[in-house]
Amino acid sequence: MTLLGQVLSSAKYPVQEILFDDLLVDEDAASFDFIEIPQTYKHLILFGAVKSAISASSEAWKLRFNNISTSTYDWVEAVFGNNAASFLEGAAETSANPLHIVGSTAPEGIFSMVYGYFPNYADTDVAPSYVFLNYTKIANVATSQWIYFGGGSERSAAAIDRITLYAAANDMLAGSRMTLYGVN
Repeated sequence: MTLLGQVLSSAKYPVQEILFDDLLVDEDAASFDFIEIPQTYKHLILFGAVKSAISASSEAWKLRFNNISTSTYDWVEAVFGNNAASFLEGAAETSANPLHIVGSTAPEGIFSMVYGYFPNYADTDVAPSYVFLNYTKIANVATSQWIYFGGGSERSAAAIDRITLYAAANDMLAGSRMTLYGVN
């Protein structure tokens, strides 16, 4: 790989991903809850394929750090799809709203593809923060594909030792999966 004329090698720039937890929903479940996250990595990366049990095309997804449910979350979300763009944001809320996920009325076998990044998660001097990206397809037509970008933070300066992700009003459907990695 070349970056600005410099060849990058794994020996010079090692990146090590370490699997922390892999959660697969066997039966509909209320949330993905990553608990007792070791404080030994520099960053966390989350990958997933998720679907809500809501009887609709999509549903907002919620996030909490360290089981904090006070009005201390700030977030922003950009949505691109159907030849348009929209933007949402919230401040001083009881959870973050990183993105939307596909609902049960989406085509069979379609799940929202999710990527999340939690920088410097073990740092006790900065507010816990995140960036999310996801792709959602709610029907088999051209105007039914969406890309969501979201980011936000929780106002307390604390290391992240728990991440809870849940659909706003319904359970996660069986077959949904989230995998969390620590990165050094």
